[in-house]
Amino acid sequence: MKKIACLFCCLLLALALSACGQELPDAPEGMQLASDPARHGYSLYLPEDWHFSYGGGVWHAYASAVDPTALTVSLIYPDAEDLSAYWADSQAGFRQYFEGYEVLSEPAAAQVGGRAAFQVSYRGRYREADYGFIQYFVLPGTPASQSTPPPTDPSQTDLSQGLLVFTYQAKTAAEGESLYDRHLPELTAVVGNFAFAGALPPPTPDVANTGAAAPEGMKLACDPLLTRYYLYVPADWTVALSSGAVSAYAPLHAAAVTAQEVEPSADSVLDYWETLREQYERYYQNLTVVHETLSAEQVESVDDRPAYRYEFTGEKDGVLYRVRQYIIVKRTGLYSGVYLLTYSAREDGDPSPFEEYLPDAEQIKQEFTFR
Repeated sequence: MKKIACLFCCLLLALALSACGQELPDAPEGMQLASDPARHGYSLYLPEDWHFSYGGGVWHAYASAVDPTALTVSLIYPDAEDLSAYWADSQAGFRQYFEGYEVLSEPAAAQVGGRAAFQVSYRGRYREADYGFIQYFVLPGTPASQSTPPPTDPSQTDLSQGLLVFTYQAKTAAEGESLYDRHLPELTAVVGNFAFAGALPPPTPDVANTGAAAPEGMKLACDPLLTRYYLYVPADWTVALSSGAVSAYAPLHAAAVTAQEVEPSADSVLDYWETLREQYERYYQNLTVVHETLSAEQVESVDDRPAYRYEFTGEKDGVLYRVRQYIIVKRTGLYSGVYLLTYSAREDGDPSPFEEYLPDAEQIKQEFTFR
């Protein structure tokens, strides 16, 4: 049971769920304080009826289950020399991701929370839907005031103390009021009420073995001598270790994959799954199993070993998540081991983060091999 509890904690870490708001008397009318100023180094207020979660320096907020309008606030430490270079790199990715990508406004000087910032806007089409975006790039180490005006040239910026990125996205419409237009006042309120309150958390280290050979576009996320397996993840994912598990996170912590060897005290794979499900039901509300491996015909394969897939959805603090978990049985000579490979992401939005990063998760599964 100790191993199961350890695994459960690792899975919760991978999901990065911490969606409890704080009701404080001084919150602006119609808003809620999402952050802990002492812990996060700033006060982030969100609309009081929005759902949100936090993990790894990233806030995810969205309007409702039927309205995918979303806002992320992420603390990053980019490798780019300045904001101009970072913006250029970002656009290269946007052009590949969105159809008809178009910049509506280039970086323009702004102020957020008393710090220098730049605002940009753009639009693009994804899966037959048109979206509009607004981003604020905030420089935590560059104060701005009437006596200290913010820089106006993004190529003259210093990113050494990180970059706080606000990203607003919503569906646009050719005629009438769109979701993009409807929620703009809320974005203005979020940015206008944001305030720094202390030191920001340090960057999350990436412990991937970037010097090892790996499939194209991927990197080795573990030490095979210790884990007995090779876990490869996309090159732009961040790798972390926790309680014997290897975890990797997609950009902005939108999705996660964990791998871990376990020692189940169960007579069969199905019995072990039932034990795991009991653990998950204590954490999630409205847990719904969407797939179970119940017959030999349903058994899949990971590195030519039998892999039993179990998948469920569950709610936590009003946010819907989807988890796909493989129980992999490895038998080599006298050695027998059981491993868990788990993919998790939010299930809200169109497309949902689960759908968006599922191809990455499938590639991770395909490249997973034992030593």
